[in-house]
Amino acid sequence: SFQRGSNENWNGLIRREFKKGYNFNLITELDLLEVVNKINNMSREIFNWKSSQELFSLENRK
Repeated sequence: SFQRGSNENWNGLIRREFKKGYNFNLITELDLLEVVNKINNMSREIFNWKSSQELFSLENRK
């Protein structure tokens, strides 16, 4: 594909939840919040195996 690798990776994560052919008109706010929460709580190598949510929480404690 012509997209950057990181874009394709995020698209893949979203597609895990909403398969090809899914009617996006049926998505509720709760559905979106659940997917966002899953993504934000995934540990990532670039963050030394911490999640975005962990780093955000650590920064807010300062």
